[in-house]
Amino acid sequence: EKWNGERLGTKRAKKKFQVDEILDIATLDAVLPTLIKGADTIHYALGSSEKVDKLVLGSLKSKIAPQPGHPHGLRDSRVFTSQMRAIKDRYELRAIRHAIEITSKSLLQLLPQLKSMSSELHATRELEALYARFGATGLAFPTIIAAGKNATVLHHQPKHQPLWKRELVLIDTGASFKGYNADISRTVPVSGKFTETQAEIYDLVHEALKAACNKAKPGSSLEAIHEAAVKTLTTGLCDLKILRGNPADRIADGSYKRFYMHRTGHWLGLDVHDISPLFEKNGSSVSSYLQPLVAGNVFTIEPGLYFDPKDAKTPAEYRGIGIRLEENIVITENGCEVLTSHVPIE
Repeated sequence: EKWNGERLGTKRAKKKFQVDEILDIATLDAVLPTLIKGADTIHYALGSSEKVDKLVLGSLKSKIAPQPGHPHGLRDSRVFTSQMRAIKDRYELRAIRHAIEITSKSLLQLLPQLKSMSSELHATRELEALYARFGATGLAFPTIIAAGKNATVLHHQPKHQPLWKRELVLIDTGASFKGYNADISRTVPVSGKFTETQAEIYDLVHEALKAACNKAKPGSSLEAIHEAAVKTLTTGLCDLKILRGNPADRIADGSYKRFYMHRTGHWLGLDVHDISPLFEKNGSSVSSYLQPLVAGNVFTIEPGLYFDPKDAKTPAEYRGIGIRLEENIVITENGCEVLTSHVPIE
């Protein structure tokens, strides 16, 4: 405590977290045999702790056969907790909404000031200071502010790169509040005005975002949302002659991935890329991207286009442009709500 501050202790922890019982971790090896006596199955996440792994696996050992009154099965507890995390309750949604509100207010203050910022790093520190000012408890992930061709690098880390007036700036950021996260992306011209080429790509990404959001409803899936975005982006790339041929063929052969190489969304919650719950169909586990959406699911929708500045096969006027637009979505009983609509995108 002298080094790191006051600790809760077992008595106050039990009251604060409202659980049935709290014991000192130092007593685990002594009390575990009593705790599991008479149980058939132990629910535990192997790999969480090397010490606890040994205790749990040791309790299951038997030279001949399972012993009466002792566990003889081990089941991954993360199967249950991941399913619990997939549907957010009212408390969780309040925390997520507040994280988004902090992020939105901060962005709305930062964006008009970009012209006065000396670099990506300067803008990053100003934004993160606003998060602290508005009550964030931390960052959802390291802030991405990428100017010009740096926006074609998906996870670019801000540097002393100037924000030139004729360039775009891609901002991908999120505040954290009580453990829950926001994740918003906007791409804006520093000067306040797009060039014609920048506007073409921006409008295309925006159309893909709208097409994807139209698929966000109960019974749909993250896969359906991704497919809607890919179809819109690929059709637009063909219309602009950046890709050649039929859009369906370019989707089938994956050539669109030169410019759009990531998924259109991910679950959002306690982790910014929240865990994927196990989903069973016809007795087999399948990707959570195929899981039917239900009320309480929270996720991102984030289409983008990225034109490598060194790609000689891309028309010169598009090289070095990177645009990503990202909204946070919660599924409702009858459709969805865009939680990040406070930050202008039109």
